[in-house]
Amino acid sequence: MVKVKNWFLFFAGVAVLIWLARAGARKPEVEMDNEQIPPHGALPESEAAQANAESAAPLDAAAVVEQVRELLFGDQRRATEAALKSLEDKVAALTATLEARFADLERRLGESRSEADQAREGHVEAIGSAIAELGERIKGLIAKPPA
Repeated sequence: MVKVKNWFLFFAGVAVLIWLARAGARKPEVEMDNEQIPPHGALPESEAAQANAESAAPLDAAAVVEQVRELLFGDQRRATEAALKSLEDKVAALTATLEARFADLERRLGESRSEADQAREGHVEAIGSAIAELGERIKGLIAKPPA
């Protein structure tokens, strides 16, 4: 039912646009003598000429199209823009959260790396001292005559 209503509104809007375009472009078939003359005392001549110029100005087709578009699709456009803005806000919040998490992971990785480096250096020193001790024992065994 909503689709039918939307299509009806669309075609009604197109019909209005066509009618307005034709009405703005068409000259009156019969021009009356008194159309250009204001009633006695209604407006001074300069204001009457200005009023006639404004009324005779053709309708701006772009403005009419924009008005019809606003009438037909304005609510949907505003709802879509609001939903899009909401999604943009959510994406921005998720991006900020991810950036904070990555920064935390990088910090923790750096700490783990430094701890591993310190542990490795400690183990290398322990292995070195063990090798030195074994070397001393071997020298001691070699230096002692067998009994």
